[in-house]
Amino acid sequence: MYCQSCGQENPSEAQFCQRCGAKTIQPPPEAPVEQRFQTFSTEVELVAKKVGKHKFQGGLGFFGPLVYALIITAAVAALGVSFDLLSKPGDLVHDLGSFLVNNLFIFFLAALLFGYMFMLTPLNPKGIVLLRPLATATAVTFSLWLAFGVFDILGRVYDIDALGSLADLVLIILPMIFILLLVIGYALMLSRELERRAKQKTPPAVKPSRDLYRSGKERILGGVSGGFAEYVETDPRVIRVFFLLFAAVTLGVFALLYLVLWMLLPRNPVDDWS
Repeated sequence: MYCQSCGQENPSEAQFCQRCGAKTIQPPPEAPVEQRFQTFSTEVELVAKKVGKHKFQGGLGFFGPLVYALIITAAVAALGVSFDLLSKPGDLVHDLGSFLVNNLFIFFLAALLFGYMFMLTPLNPKGIVLLRPLATATAVTFSLWLAFGVFDILGRVYDIDALGSLADLVLIILPMIFILLLVIGYALMLSRELERRAKQKTPPAVKPSRDLYRSGKERILGGVSGGFAEYVETDPRVIRVFFLLFAAVTLGVFALLYLVLWMLLPRNPVDDWS
């Protein structure tokens, strides 16, 4: 058993650390699966009661970018429908309207990611660093997709074969461009982190091995994102953004994984769960 204060390994029955004297925390016995399901159902009831008592106080909090992304998507949809209604098939305006309506989901995802980036960056510039390569790759790819999507429409409307062929080529290789930008971004981030650690004069202290728990401190629903954030030592809001984006990309399928983790991961015994 490791001390959570200094990282010293102690006998399993020790009540105090042999190095720093801090009180050790005995790991709880593993709860049976039936008990975890019961805990899950109890917490869902508490969340439902909390949501029922919630009153709007002028701020949307963590869900603000989601609401704004829905508003932006609705505005893009209204613009596209208006273009369709005010023009004839084959016109430039009509094709632009169809382009907007047919790609609403992409506009929603882009607005969602950029909204969370704008919200989290001023709050925690260091914690948001994990999202920067993803946001940069998404911004560049989205800009290319939007620009060459318009070029493709122009090529079809005005019979410019070269413009249409160039747009088709770029749109085909866009996933590879996105992956390349993503790899380069995270490689640069990792390189800077390794360089920073190499410049440190003293080696980092040995950290105790830890188990993955659900967090009672950083909890909105079940504490799954907060638990992952505590485990990897990062801002829980960054983990929530990843969960939310993956849930949107997989059309809600990834949200089932959250429920499974909520049911199976044990509570952190140190936190207050009252």
